[in-house]
Amino acid sequence: MDEERIREIIKEEQSSEITEEKIKEIIREENSSGKIDLQFLSGKFDTSAVVPSGTPTTPQRQIVIYINGATLRLYIYDYTNNNWRFASLT
Repeated sequence: MDEERIREIIKEEQSSEITEEKIKEIIREENSSGKIDLQFLSGKFDTSAVVPSGTPTTPQRQIVIYINGATLRLYIYDYTNNNWRFASLT
């Protein structure tokens, strides 16, 4: 969900004051279809506009969400071959 959609919902609600909890509720409702909005994963995994390189230092850094314009990729570090692998997302 983008900022424009949140503004539309606020306008529909006829509310000038919206709390963080209300925004979270809106996001949950929008994502109740089971789809995941990659932009909201930024707190769970590293997100980057550049291709990852180097060896991750923690398990959480083994997964990187790559977002660069319309290009979306999920990068996973392969310790067996010591390199990054990716899957393109649509």
